[in-house]
Amino acid sequence: MPLVTPIPAPAFIACMLVAAVLLAAWTLVRFDGLGPRSLTGGFFAMLAAFALIAAVPAIIDGIVAARIPGTKELVVFGLGLPVFTYFFLAGGWFMRSLMRFPGHFS
Repeated sequence: MPLVTPIPAPAFIACMLVAAVLLAAWTLVRFDGLGPRSLTGGFFAMLAAFALIAAVPAIIDGIVAARIPGTKELVVFGLGLPVFTYFFLAGGWFMRSLMRFPGHFS
């Protein structure tokens, strides 16, 4: 019988956000050619990330209304982790495009 130790929700969320940051950082470094190359592209990637974050409550409501089995796991690992990974990845893309902008401060 497996030993089950409950973990507080804030600690789990913090671990999930750290995992999303690490996945985004790995993607940014590993796939250097992926993502926007212009400042405008980086800005729109961030805008898309913010729109996706804003849509999460409606998507969760849709998942709950569909009565899909394993709703909690689906929301956390099938929605939350990918959305936050993209959010941090888009932030990295925006920062990369900002650093490549010709008039940036160095």
